[in-house]
Amino acid sequence: MKQTDKTYKIKQLDHLLESISRLAHKYLSDSSLCSLSLAQMYLLKLLLEKGSSSPSLIAQEMGVTSGAITSLADRLHKQDIIKRERSCTDRRVVVISLTSKGRELAEALERERLEKMVHIFEQLPDRDIDELLNIYQKLDEILKRNIKSK
Repeated sequence: MKQTDKTYKIKQLDHLLESISRLAHKYLSDSSLCSLSLAQMYLLKLLLEKGSSSPSLIAQEMGVTSGAITSLADRLHKQDIIKRERSCTDRRVVVISLTSKGRELAEALERERLEKMVHIFEQLPDRDIDELLNIYQKLDEILKRNIKSK
């Protein structure tokens, strides 16, 4: 394949990835359970997986500033979805975790998100899903290698 053909195809892929990402975020963040932003939902998902974490570690995971996490956390705290506590080992550190209400909501949101993913991917033949898995696993490995090498 000529370089110009490959460059053209890469540009098409870039455009499609942006479009799919934008549409998927819109589709997945439209919840019947609550009116949280996608960032707030992602924060709940992280806390559901991790149990608790400091705002700085969450910010690093989400690729945002600690200030952005503080703002997200403030809104969720006011709704009794998350709680803030001082670390037992270092009183200067604040640890964020889900309240029981927050855990129930996060679990329900995760079930709803999975149902939506199933609905989308059921429309593809198994062969296509297998190909997508294979390609995404390769891209994941390539990206991780490139990030580590920097």
